[in-house]
Amino acid sequence: MTPVVDTPIGTSNLVLGTQRGHEIGMWLDAAKRRHEIDAFVILDDDPSDEMGELKPALVKCDGYQGVTPAIAAEVVRRLNA
Repeated sequence: MTPVVDTPIGTSNLVLGTQRGHEIGMWLDAAKRRHEIDAFVILDDDPSDEMGELKPALVKCDGYQGVTPAIAAEVVRRLNA
């Protein structure tokens, strides 16, 4: 599970959301301190594509369909590249 990093706006209950890629990057940095990571992909169904520098690792999936055989094949292809 990635951290949720939101910035409060003033004293209201509103928050300024952080790019999803930043949250994933934080998780990945922590994981790299514990494990050797040779390759990774990001599976995400968020339509915003806000991955920043991690966007090349993104494999989009549909939140209703989940991981289809085609998506699984793409993940395997990228991990073996």
